[in-house]
Amino acid sequence: SNTVGPSLAFALSTLVLALLLELERRRIATPTEGTSAVFLRIHTYGVQAVLLITLVISWPGIVPPLVDGIFLGGRAQAENCIGSGQCPHANLFLLALAGLWFVAAWLFYGWLTSRDSSRFLRFTLHGLGFAVGVGSFLAGLYTFFRVLLLLLFSKPVALSTVLGMYPQYNFVGLLTLGLLVIFIYHAWLQAGVNQGRLPTHDSLRIIELAIISVLAAVTFWWGVGNLLYNTFTLLLKFPQAADRDSWLSASAFAIAGCVSIAIEFYLQHANRSEPELAAGPRRAQVLALLAIGILTLSVAIATTLYIGLTTVLGSPIANWTQVLGFGLATLLVGLPLAGFSLYTALNERQFNQPAR
Repeated sequence: SNTVGPSLAFALSTLVLALLLELERRRIATPTEGTSAVFLRIHTYGVQAVLLITLVISWPGIVPPLVDGIFLGGRAQAENCIGSGQCPHANLFLLALAGLWFVAAWLFYGWLTSRDSSRFLRFTLHGLGFAVGVGSFLAGLYTFFRVLLLLLFSKPVALSTVLGMYPQYNFVGLLTLGLLVIFIYHAWLQAGVNQGRLPTHDSLRIIELAIISVLAAVTFWWGVGNLLYNTFTLLLKFPQAADRDSWLSASAFAIAGCVSIAIEFYLQHANRSEPELAAGPRRAQVLALLAIGILTLSVAIATTLYIGLTTVLGSPIANWTQVLGFGLATLLVGLPLAGFSLYTALNERQFNQPAR
């Protein structure tokens, strides 16, 4: 067709060029230091990051139709039939092949980075990849709980909005993507530990839990903030009060992030019982949450002052009640988050002791 032909030609020519460059690179020994090593790491880690982004974008559109076609016989796609009787049908084989292609290319570049001797760069970038997986999984949890709450409140959810092509409630794609990325980056980090280039297995476990804790806490407090904002829309009698979907969405965020509470207790216990392993990750987690809390407070204070000054000067903005509700909700989120993080940092003497 007019679109497939040029795309295929570009892909094949790019593949040939990449193969020629790789053959030329293999004529020279792999550099371990200097400018050549820097460019090699930019290539391996940069392409891996691009492939991960591509996988994150494409995976949610590949998995739901596959699940629908293999396990449900295409029931979700049948709901998308238009009035003329024409129904879009995805080629399951090509969808599976596309998904495997993205995963294989991503895994190949991950295998290339497994031979890298740079401890800091490898640990940092693989840790960021692990965080991407955790974020995708939390997004899937949020979507799942949102659908569950909709069903509990007797609102029908069409199957096509769950397992269609890029569906509205795509928790299947997000959960599977999160599990895949978490598992692979965990395996690569474990391989670094086995090679002696990364921390021990126990300390790696604490580090991964600290990453999960920060992202889950952000999810939880985001949900709490939205619940508070919806409450202010009722108390301040906004022209457009929050509807049921807004309440359910905010509740789903809060429920999905509740796991941060359990991890917080575990990290507190680990910091007391295994300080040599948990001190560094615990310090990073506490200070990260403190920074997020301070940033939230700064936004809340700036917003509240802006509303107050414009009102006192006699030129209030048109939607000042909504902005005030946002400022108050942000303030009520930032205060406990920053306060608890500051109390924890002082109680555990995080400011006095360097990370171990």
